[in-house]
Amino acid sequence: MLAREVLVFSSAQSSIKEHFEGAVPIVRLRRELTVILGMAVGGSFRKCVNSDLNSSPYLVLKGSSKPDSSALRRVRKAAVLRSMESLCAANTTFAVELLRKLCEKNSGQNVFFSPFSISSALSMVLLGSRGSTEAQISKVLSLKNAQDAHNGYQSLLSEINDPNTKYILRTANRLYGEKTFEFLASFIESSQKSYHAGLEQMDFLHAAEDSRKQINGWVEERTEGKIQNLLAEGILSSLTRFVLVNAIYFKGNWEKQFNKQSTREFPFQITKNETRPVQMMFKEDRFKMACVGDLQTKILELPYVGNELSMIILLPDAIRDESTGLERLEKELTYEKLIRWISPEMMESTEVRVSLPRFKLEEDYHLKGLLSSMGMPDAFDSGKADFSGISSGNELVLSEVIHKSFVEVNEEGTEAAAATVLVANSCSLRVREFTADHPFLFFIRHNKTSSILFCGPITMENLSNANSRFALDLLRRFSEANPTGNVFFSPVSISAALAMVLLGAKEETNYISQSPFKLIITSSSKALRIFMGHFDKLLLYNTRSPMTLHLDKVEDVHSRFQALTMDINRSNAPYLLRLASRLFGEKSYSFLPDFLTNMQKLYGADLATVDFLQACDKARKEINQWVEEKTEGKIPNLLSEGSVDSMTKLVLVNAIYFKANWAEKFQEADTTDAPFRLNKNEKRTVKMMYQKKKFNFGYIPEEKIRVLELPYDGRDLSMIILLPDDIEDDSTGLQKMEKQLTLEKLQEWTRPEHLYSTDVHVRLPKFKLEESYDLKSDLASMGLLDVFDSGKADLSGMSGARDLFLSEVVHKAFVEVNEEGTEAAAATAGIAMLCMVIEEDFNADHPFLFFIRHNPTQNILFLGRYASP
Repeated sequence: MLAREVLVFSSAQSSIKEHFEGAVPIVRLRRELTVILGMAVGGSFRKCVNSDLNSSPYLVLKGSSKPDSSALRRVRKAAVLRSMESLCAANTTFAVELLRKLCEKNSGQNVFFSPFSISSALSMVLLGSRGSTEAQISKVLSLKNAQDAHNGYQSLLSEINDPNTKYILRTANRLYGEKTFEFLASFIESSQKSYHAGLEQMDFLHAAEDSRKQINGWVEERTEGKIQNLLAEGILSSLTRFVLVNAIYFKGNWEKQFNKQSTREFPFQITKNETRPVQMMFKEDRFKMACVGDLQTKILELPYVGNELSMIILLPDAIRDESTGLERLEKELTYEKLIRWISPEMMESTEVRVSLPRFKLEEDYHLKGLLSSMGMPDAFDSGKADFSGISSGNELVLSEVIHKSFVEVNEEGTEAAAATVLVANSCSLRVREFTADHPFLFFIRHNKTSSILFCGPITMENLSNANSRFALDLLRRFSEANPTGNVFFSPVSISAALAMVLLGAKEETNYISQSPFKLIITSSSKALRIFMGHFDKLLLYNTRSPMTLHLDKVEDVHSRFQALTMDINRSNAPYLLRLASRLFGEKSYSFLPDFLTNMQKLYGADLATVDFLQACDKARKEINQWVEEKTEGKIPNLLSEGSVDSMTKLVLVNAIYFKANWAEKFQEADTTDAPFRLNKNEKRTVKMMYQKKKFNFGYIPEEKIRVLELPYDGRDLSMIILLPDDIEDDSTGLQKMEKQLTLEKLQEWTRPEHLYSTDVHVRLPKFKLEESYDLKSDLASMGLLDVFDSGKADLSGMSGARDLFLSEVVHKAFVEVNEEGTEAAAATAGIAMLCMVIEEDFNADHPFLFFIRHNPTQNILFLGRYASP
C-alpha cells in the first residue's frame, strides 16, 4: 500500500494566470505551493514480508541538555502520548470527512487513498503557514494546537517506521527547495525534527524537468516502484520554489492466509441488477467480527502477520433496489461511530466464512479544489496565502496537492490496502458469513497508534476516477458525489501535509477555532484514541457537531504530529510503514530559519533547494523521484507536467508507505471466481478470497452492519471492514452507512468491548486501487478557504512575507489486497456491538468500507470503499 502527497509553492508576480495540463490543474498565482499526496500498494506476497503500502503527500512551494530525572521523563512521555492521542483523533476525523467527500464526488467508483500521507504532507505545510492560512489549514485538519500535531508526528513516525516488524511499513518525507531560494532555518529544522524531512536543494529555476525526474525517482524508490511518475511533466517550472513530498509504503501477509486453490471466479454484485465476475478468495477461520444492526453492516478484521496491522472491512448486508448499501454507510459514518464499532468490546472473535475478492487499485487525486472546498482556500490564493513560516519573503502560494495510491489484495496478503469499519451486534448464526460480493468500505490501521493509514470504498467500478476528501467527512463527501464508486485515501498523509502548511501560517485570523486543518489532524489523533482506547482524556472536534476536541495551541498540532511520526516510523515492526516529509524550495527564495528548523524538528522534513525559476520541470522530476522512492515505486509522477512553474517557491511533500502480511493469511487455493453484487440487479465476477479463522467481529443491529478486523503480522496494524448486511433496491447499503457515519459512531462501533473474537467465515475480494484526488475544493468546502486565496493567505511564518498561498492539494493513493496481505491501504471506521454466537459469516461479495489502522497509536493510515471490481 502506498500513498504520496505533494504541495507545490510558487512565487508571486503581478500577473495571475491559471494553467491546467493533463489531470493536474495548476493555479499559478504568486509563488505556488503544490501539495501532492500519493500512496501505493502492490506486488507479490510470496515472501515472508510481502505486502506493502505506500502513500506520499508532498507540497510544492514556488516562489546538549542535562539528563532528565525519571519523574521528568515520565512527564515528557505522558505529554508525547497526549500529543499522539490528539493527533490520531484529528487525523481520523479528517480521514472520515475526506472519505465521505471522495465518495460523494465519485459515486459508484472505487476510491483509495492514504489519509495518513495526505495529513502528513499538509501538516508539514502547516508548519510554515501563518495567519488565516494557518487557521484554515488547522481547521481542515481538525487541529486546535498545531505544535502538538507536529510533536505527535515526530513520535508517530518513529512508531510506524519500526524496522523490527513482520511486515513492511515505511513512511518518508522530503523537502525539495530551489537552491537560490532562502528558506527559514527554523522551518527546515522543524521539518526534520517532526517529520524527518530533510531539505534537498534543487535547480527548479534552470532545470525544473530534471528536478521533477529526481523527485519522481525518490518516490519510486520509497514505494518499491509502485508509485511511478508521481509528478507529471509540467507540474514543476522555473517558478517552483519548494516541493514537499510524503511517501508511505506497506506490504504485509495475512496472519491467516487464503488458500490460492480455493480462489475461484465468483460474481460481485455491483447493483441490484448488475454483477461482474471477480476472483473471490475464501477462508473459514476465527476472526474478529462485529455487526452494525441499524445499518445492516458487518465489520471484519483481517490481521496481517504480527497483528500490528489489520485490514478492516465494512460490508453492508445486501444490495436492495438501486443502492449498494455503501451509500448510507458512507453518509452516516463518523469518527465516533467508527471508534465504537471497531472497539475491542464490539469486535468478537468467532468462526467466520470469509469471501473476499482479490483486487488491485491505482488512484490519482488532485486535491486542490477539494481541500479548498473543505475550508482552506487561502493557501491556494496568491493574494491571501501566508507561508511566511517557510520563507521570510512570504511570497509562496500552494499551487497543487496531488495524491497517488496503489493497493493490491490477494490470498497471501496486501500490498497497500484500504479499509473501513462498522459495528457488529448480536447475530443468531452458528457460523458467521462474511461474503464481500458487493460494495464495501475498508481501511488499514496501525493498531498501536490507531492511525488509519489507508482507506476506501470498493465498488468494482472504474478505479481511476475518484476525488479525495478527508477522513469521515471526506468519505461522506466522496460518497455523495460518487455513491457507487471506489474510494481510497490516507487521512494521515493529508493532515500531516496540511499541518506543515499550518507551521508557516500566521494566527491573525482566528485560525485555531476555524481552520479546516484542525479537522484533518484531529482526525488522525483521534484515531489513536479510537483504536487504542487508552487516550481517554482526548477531546474531539467534529465539524458537524459542537466542538469536543480542543487542541488549545497550534503548537500542539505540530508536537503531536512529531510524536505520531516517530511512532509510525518504528524500525523493528513486522511490517513496512514509513511516513516521510520533505520541503522543496526555490533556491533563490528566502525561507525563515525558524520555519525550516521547526519543519525539520517536528516533521523531519528537510529543505531541498531546487531551481523552480529556471528549471521547474527538473525540480518536478526530482520531487517525483523522491516520492517514488519513499513509496517504494508505488507513486510515480506524483507531480504532473505543469504542476509547478517558475512561480513556484516551495513544494511540501508528505509520503506514507505501508506493506504487511495478514496475521492470518488467506490460502490462494481457496480463492475462487465469485460474483460481487454491485447493486440489487448488477453483478461482476471477482477473485474472492476465503478463510475460516478467529477474528474480532462485531455487529450493529440498528444499522445492520458487520464489523470485521483483519490484523497484519505483529497486530500493530489491522484492516477493519464495515459490511452492510445486504443490498436493497438500488442501494448497496453503503450509502446509508456513509451518510450516518460519524466520529462518535466510528468510535463506538470499533471499541474493544463491541468486537469479540469468534470464528468467522470470511470472503473478501482481492483488489487493487490507485486513486488521485484534487483536494482544493473539498478543503475549501470544509472551511479551509483563506489559504487558497492569494489575497487572504497569510503564510508569513514560512518566509516572513505574505507572498505565499496554497494553490493546490493533491492526494494520490495506491492499495492492493490479496491473500498474503496488503500494500498500501486507507481507512475509515465504525462501531461494533457484541455478537453472542459461535461462528460468524463475513461474505464481502458486495460493496464495503475498509480502513487500515496503526493499532498501537490507533491512527487510521488508509481509508477506502470497495464498490466495483
